[in-house]
Amino acid sequence: AIDNNAASFTAVKGKVEGQDVNMDGKILFQKQGMPTYDLNVAAPSFRVDAVSPGLGITDSVNINGKVTGPIDAPVINGSFTMDKLEVAPLVATGINGNYNYTNGLVTLSNTYANVYSGTLGVSGTVEAATKNFALHLSGGGMDSTAVTETQISGPLSFEADASGTGSADSAVAGGTFVIAPGNFAGVPFNSLSGNFSRANGQMTFSGITIGTPLGSFTSNAVMNSNGKITFDKMSEAAFNVPTKEEVRENVRQQVGGAVKQGLGKLFNR
Repeated sequence: AIDNNAASFTAVKGKVEGQDVNMDGKILFQKQGMPTYDLNVAAPSFRVDAVSPGLGITDSVNINGKVTGPIDAPVINGSFTMDKLEVAPLVATGINGNYNYTNGLVTLSNTYANVYSGTLGVSGTVEAATKNFALHLSGGGMDSTAVTETQISGPLSFEADASGTGSADSAVAGGTFVIAPGNFAGVPFNSLSGNFSRANGQMTFSGITIGTPLGSFTSNAVMNSNGKITFDKMSEAAFNVPTKEEVRENVRQQVGGAVKQGLGKLFNR
């Protein structure tokens, strides 16, 4: 319906990046300047790779939004949800977040998911024209036993940055991780940390160090065909065990210091 004030729409179906979008609302006519949007939009099954093929995610999200602003410079604010997403070695569930579209840039905020009893947060941007993206991921409190096939347990956290273009499989990522405190084959450790990178669907690891009260060890890791991380046997990097002579000297100094302090108090009375 159209009158002097607005053009109204109800249950209008359209396409955005080849995906079905439902719209209802108004385009408001202004006495001066461009008409403005007052629309509600919904896309119950919007494929993620339509936003940017470089993300390499073919799963779909449920999107809702509000379109405002002049028709030549629309602004969209909304939210999205997703039941489940698998990107080995992680499986995320209960994904939800907010987005803003302004001047051709989609910005994600307050985006979180549940991952192995912990939380994953995502923030970043996607350029609508080029489909280039830059994301930051932050995970914490995750159960490390769910991502490994070795006898390692303990809370896992990580920080990573991912970027890519509109080309399929262009995504690259890199970051750091730590499991602290933890347990390896029944032996407790202070921390297990290292670096990781991901490109062409493959993950590589470097700088893996296991810190213990007695020193530190290094290890290697790979992601196997099951999408799980396997750690190789540890090798000694800085394992400094005190000798018997050092232990005796340490005890002698402590006992001697205590005796000296006691005699000092006695003669000062």
